[in-house]
Amino acid sequence: MADAGGGGPCCGPRRRPVRLRGAVTAWAIASGVSPVFAVDHTTATRPAGDQASVQEAPAGSPVAVDMVPVPAGMLRMGAADGDPSERPEHEVRVPAFRIDRRETTNDAFAAFVAATGHVTDAERMGWGWHWVRRWERVHGASWRHPHGLASGLAGLGDHPVVQVSWHDAAAYCAWRGARLPTEAEWERAARGAGDRVYAWGDEAPDAGGVHRASYGMNACCAAGEADGYRYTAPVGSFPAGRSPLGVDDLTGNVWEWVADGYAADYYARSPREAPLNDEPAAERVIRGGGWGNNPWGLRATLRHANRPRYALSMVGIRCADDH
Repeated sequence: MADAGGGGPCCGPRRRPVRLRGAVTAWAIASGVSPVFAVDHTTATRPAGDQASVQEAPAGSPVAVDMVPVPAGMLRMGAADGDPSERPEHEVRVPAFRIDRRETTNDAFAAFVAATGHVTDAERMGWGWHWVRRWERVHGASWRHPHGLASGLAGLGDHPVVQVSWHDAAAYCAWRGARLPTEAEWERAARGAGDRVYAWGDEAPDAGGVHRASYGMNACCAAGEADGYRYTAPVGSFPAGRSPLGVDDLTGNVWEWVADGYAADYYARSPREAPLNDEPAAERVIRGGGWGNNPWGLRATLRHANRPRYALSMVGIRCADDH
């Protein structure tokens, strides 16, 4: 999601037929939206035995915390058949850490704002980016008004917060006593050792008529409502899309800021141990895909980036901390 000619964040359509691992064929469109299969959101439950992985919030934590421990281990990071910035595929070791089970909600972010008086970058600038077949700069768009002043948060308390910049995301996590995950930590949580296309596995997001994520169309490019949600969905709405560790929405719903600065060639020089690109960078990495992406845009190896002050209607927050 780098700037497109200086006029705003990309990603406009990029069409390229590609065969994904698991024999999933899709058009490589960075930001497409689509009809999706319906799912009964009222029956979402955690996998059997998953309760043991929950780490409760420490006493005095400002919001309720549900974090999942991710064990230390090796990750085959990147994709040999992905975009240039996903190459070369390389092995890294990721130390143990914890990551939020679900994306940060509007209710949780509202508690942060109420406690600190935080004013977001979008509120300071008076505008944010919203996807309507292309990225548009919208006056009055902010976390309280995700698509502009005519929109609001009524009934969206359990949806992921959007229109938050990298600065806002880092401030929220710090308030919680946490931090943003590194890019390697994020991919480790989503892919384990690096043997999955998506957080749940290699199956297409709608394989067998079961919807595994909040995403757009299999082609490009307008918001769909077949799953009951034109934009974001309540966090944890797609149990079939959980990672094996029980982390929700790593694929789809909203993109998530990570700690790293973005460099397209970083993988060619990444350290093998606990990589973190803390070099000066004009952009910060986002991961995971969102409600406006097609299957190519949901791949867990895909890297995009935006200026750290930019806020968009498809980008939110997930925190991490040391194990």
